[in-house]
Amino acid sequence: MKTLESIMRFNAGEGKNTSQRKCDDCGVLEGDTDSENGSEILLAEIYVSSKKKLVCQVCQKEYSINQEKSLMKKLIKYLASMFGVFIIVLIASGNSLAQPNLPIAPSQAPIDGGLGLLAAAGGAYAYKKLKTRKD
Repeated sequence: MKTLESIMRFNAGEGKNTSQRKCDDCGVLEGDTDSENGSEILLAEIYVSSKKKLVCQVCQKEYSINQEKSLMKKLIKYLASMFGVFIIVLIASGNSLAQPNLPIAPSQAPIDGGLGLLAAAGGAYAYKKLKTRKD
């Protein structure tokens, strides 16, 4: 961090401070003027792969762009894996909910005279109940 005295000496034109910081990527000095837009170069501390780096605005912008691209790649990879899991679950659930085929065809129950006898017995019972009912 610059002291007030070093800043005042720099502004008074006594020359560059020897303890100026440099960008770790491009080597530009803090406080110099940018050749493209004429603004003062400021350095910022950022963490790249859990290491602290000192970078200028241009390098910081490149790191943020690279970080966005990396995040997009991770997001696409995650979504692709989730889509694969979804397809597998969809196929597995479709097979597990299907009704199994019977091993042999079931034998048919004979419905012939027995049902007619049962209906006649039910009718006779109803007729008897109606006759014996008290009005």
